Amino acid sequence: MVNLRLSIADFVIDLINKSELPIKLEDGYSDFVLEESTATASVQVIAHAGIPDSLQPATKPIYSADFEGNKLWEIFRIEDGLLFHVYSSTEPYQLQQVAKLNADLTVWDIYSEPVLDDQKSVLFPLLYPMGPLVMYYLTAKFDAIMIHGSGISDNGLGRIFTGVSGQGKTTMAKLWFDAGAEVLNDDRLIIRNQNGTYQIYNTPMFYQDEQRSAELKAIYSIHHSKENTLIKTEGASAVAGVTPNLIQHGYTKDLISHHLKFVTQMIDTIPVYKLGVVPNNSVVEFIRDYDR
Repeated sequence: MVNLRLSIADFVIDLINKSELPIKLEDGYSDFVLEESTATASVQVIAHAGIPDSLQPATKPIYSADFEGNKLWEIFRIEDGLLFHVYSSTEPYQLQQVAKLNADLTVWDIYSEPVLDDQKSVLFPLLYPMGPLVMYYLTAKFDAIMIHGSGISDNGLGRIFTGVSGQGKTTMAKLWFDAGAEVLNDDRLIIRNQNGTYQIYNTPMFYQDEQRSAELKAIYSIHHSKENTLIKTEGASAVAGVTPNLIQHGYTKDLISHHLKFVTQMIDTIPVYKLGVVPNNSVVEFIRDYDR
């Protein structure tokens, strides 16, 4: 029986509880819950209580993710898919969950240790960083990508500002918000190819926010500059303006090929620019004037 349904970037995620404990989600998921839906699930997440000793890998990981010296997760190849060891984002090296993903990338079995919430034992099957992992493998399964960037909707026109940390993604989101645009998200976005139309979606964060989306008009690879400048890129330069900022686990040729194929097809339709930014409201009018 499906206990909970989520809609993220128009993907439907079914949560199925195989334990006697209630399952809960972080606050950021609350506006992504589907009250009623007959849509077919894109993926199933099956929640289990406790981490069995039998899920200890016999081989070395094929991929490890670390942040500032803390281990976030490890991925192991197993006979019928992938095995994940997911660690706490607040307690270094504390194993938080073990998850199995089938070879078709459609069914997750997530084993979590119960935690106390309002003095009751509950399960948080999508507790960070598990939730973003589920989202990432949805994009790897379907015609989509995840990207670090600020996404805004300006009178229905979707724009993504991407770049390495410190180049002004969050600043751009604030400037556009102050200029009357809607901020979709300033960190983690999903882009989907919906029958030839590219759509931007926000994803659940640590804070509560409603679902937002917009049709993608352009992508801007941003950098600080003494004056606002805009250069349209083509071919390999356009691909290079997007791919370094994708959220990706490039441990197989198939994953790398998926991302490159998506971006290569997307830039045939969606322009990619190098944008030099003066961090004040002049850059907003600069871009709007360019579109006129």
